[in-house]
Amino acid sequence: MCTIRQGIAPTNPNLQPANSTRRYSLHMSATTAPHPQQTSITRESLIALAREPKPWKALALFAAIADQIESDWELRFHGIAALAKLGLRELAHAELATLPKEVQNAQQFQQLATAIAALPTAELPARHTLDTNLNALLARGSITPDLATSLRGIADAHSLRWFAAVDGNVVCSQAHSGSSILPALHMLTDERTAATQTVAGLNEAPESCPAPLPIDGLATPWLLIDACRAYPRTSLGYRRPIWVVEPNLPALAAGLGMCDLREIIADDRIHWFLGTSAEANLTTFLSSRQDRQLPLRAIGKLQPGNFLKPVIERAAAAQSSACFTLRQSVEAKYAARDAAHWKGIFAHAALGNRTLRVLIPTCRYSTFIQHSSADIAEGLRSLGHDAQVLIEPDDQSILSANAYWHAFAEFEPDLVILINYPRCARPNIAPKNVPWVTWLQDAMPHLFTPESATGQTALDYSVGYLFSELFDRASGWPRERAMHAPVLASEKKFFVERLPKDSRYSCDIAFVSHHHETPEQMRDRLIQTMGGSGFAPIGQALYAETQRIVASSHRVEVRAELREMIRNVVPAFNATCTAAQCDQLLHMYCSPLAGQIFRHQALEWAADACTRRGWTMHLYGKGWEKHPTLGKWAKGPLAHGAELRQAYAAARVQLHLDVNTLTHQRIIECALSGGFVAARFVADALVPMRNLAEIAAADQPVDVEPRATMPLGAWKVDKHAPLRKYEELRRDLGLSPTYPSGVWPRTLERVTQREQDDLEQWQGMDPAWLWGGLDEQFFTSPMAMEKLIERAIGDEPWRSARAESMRQRCLEQMTYATTCRRMMGMLASATPQ
Repeated sequence: MCTIRQGIAPTNPNLQPANSTRRYSLHMSATTAPHPQQTSITRESLIALAREPKPWKALALFAAIADQIESDWELRFHGIAALAKLGLRELAHAELATLPKEVQNAQQFQQLATAIAALPTAELPARHTLDTNLNALLARGSITPDLATSLRGIADAHSLRWFAAVDGNVVCSQAHSGSSILPALHMLTDERTAATQTVAGLNEAPESCPAPLPIDGLATPWLLIDACRAYPRTSLGYRRPIWVVEPNLPALAAGLGMCDLREIIADDRIHWFLGTSAEANLTTFLSSRQDRQLPLRAIGKLQPGNFLKPVIERAAAAQSSACFTLRQSVEAKYAARDAAHWKGIFAHAALGNRTLRVLIPTCRYSTFIQHSSADIAEGLRSLGHDAQVLIEPDDQSILSANAYWHAFAEFEPDLVILINYPRCARPNIAPKNVPWVTWLQDAMPHLFTPESATGQTALDYSVGYLFSELFDRASGWPRERAMHAPVLASEKKFFVERLPKDSRYSCDIAFVSHHHETPEQMRDRLIQTMGGSGFAPIGQALYAETQRIVASSHRVEVRAELREMIRNVVPAFNATCTAAQCDQLLHMYCSPLAGQIFRHQALEWAADACTRRGWTMHLYGKGWEKHPTLGKWAKGPLAHGAELRQAYAAARVQLHLDVNTLTHQRIIECALSGGFVAARFVADALVPMRNLAEIAAADQPVDVEPRATMPLGAWKVDKHAPLRKYEELRRDLGLSPTYPSGVWPRTLERVTQREQDDLEQWQGMDPAWLWGGLDEQFFTSPMAMEKLIERAIGDEPWRSARAESMRQRCLEQMTYATTCRRMMGMLASATPQ
């Protein structure tokens, strides 16, 4: 019996030439030949290639030199064995049948024939597959009926048949004549491996938003299939567009017969440019997308003279030219609008005498920013202003600079509001002298770079959470053009509604967040982003210390402790730690880890209580089903709106688990929806109360007379009601005093430099005001959590009263409409003459 996998060579000397060093001339492309620029090959090399586990190169060479080896029975033997080794049963049998009978009757060929007969069939129902794919393309409107008819005609005229190899490749054959069938075979190459390597070689992170990917050619569908698999929908919703371009009809007919592509064809992110009109259709399509990101590259055959690359290059040049023309026009239109012009407009707007046109660019590939942008716009509209949100039109587009300049040309906004991005972080998308509000919402690393401060202009403003690191430094952001805004929610989306008792959201405990990574997974991921193995020792040490700090988060200010910890840990590894580097480690590594440790620890407490008490828990958000211990509680993500509102209201207890604050967006949303929130207490939440007490005390005289060592004097806590009440609260919460010996010069100096805006900022972050006290809806341990949840489940009057009280306070001060009204006043007063 012939062992096809290992291969054999005929031993009958009458069936093979003796010259094993004979060379054969090659007339092949560099991609087909074993080595680029190779012009000939020896018999010995051909046989060696044929004995490889996947002898595709040998088959391609045998097909290319079929006329030269017509009577070389040894090479013909190896060609047939290669077909059989790849599982191509019918093709191996057909090639064997082309040999003279006396050759077929040789012992080695008889053994080979027996082995071939034992193989399973390789032929595919390709005509049916071709028809299926053509019908799917017709349903999508991606081809015309005439093109479908032409492709079917080609398959019939060329007697096309398809055969599946054992490694997943497919070989296409057409009608043939002559002494060998090999020249009539197409795709005698390992296209599957090549496609996998090509897609892997793109080296683009699947979770990024890469540009559209054109695929040049569909002679096989493997590139398309691998690209679709490599770029599924990201966690933030982006679906990379893939464009298939194939003008060659025989190649297209072959590719569409190889496998069922109906699922891919139905995907609207796949665009098809097929047949003789492919170039014209692609050109038209590209010209219609100047407001979106265009391809940066293509994959596939990309042969010299191919039209695909020039078409893409011309589209990019046209987009660039259009952007330049648009920008010049817009810049000229805004050139005369100086600060005095804007001050007058804002003054009238603040009085309600002028409608502002406000442009709010945002990104649909975000967990929350897109919703905040829409809520800001709604708040402005409720005041009578015209607000437009600029966002990607679908989940497979990235806006180009043209989209922004088109918005300015057509809408002519008086103001730009962009969440988390100052003007200098998004250059080249707006005229230089249009007023720009950076709505500060998250502590993103780019906000804390020197460039974010030096790039500020006289028409740059800040609204939102005023991170102290941005405004406390001498060279920081301009405080005179900044307005604190408390955490906000939309009363249009979140309101009380009657829900059925059997609502699918009904549960005892609920938690809403996309932070499903375990702390260890986050640590390992962040270590890679911070420098990989070089950062790992420092990262591990910081992680261990962060765990220790989080364990005491109800007693110590975590943010201050983390900063001090960084200053101590990093130098121990002989590494520098400047103020800027400390900020980077705090915001990009330690703070995210502290938050993840804090929330996951509390969720494990809740899961344990549910298991013991028979309570139900819903974890809403992406990825929780992957969590090793909390996955069984996962309920999937919620749409921001009705679904989230109903989930807030239907749970007996919504958990708030944030190591930084007790005044968070989700708390406001839940309260407006009529829900009840329970929070894990953090000492950092008292910082606004401490600052309010210090500001209030600063208006009173000092208690200790100034001396040489204390030129500003000092306060004694017990003689100042705000400080005394603050220290009493700490004592009631079991915390150590902040001022055991009074308030001393450094603190006094810091407080006396504050302005009225600081008072407004800390008032908006006062958890005692938001929660109606700090004594009933908080926990610091598993036992305290369980006791609080038990009360919320069993004492409905108490639960309802607490929820309604918080809802009323949120309606007073925590909506977008009230903050937008304040912002109008700030713009009128802060804009220079």
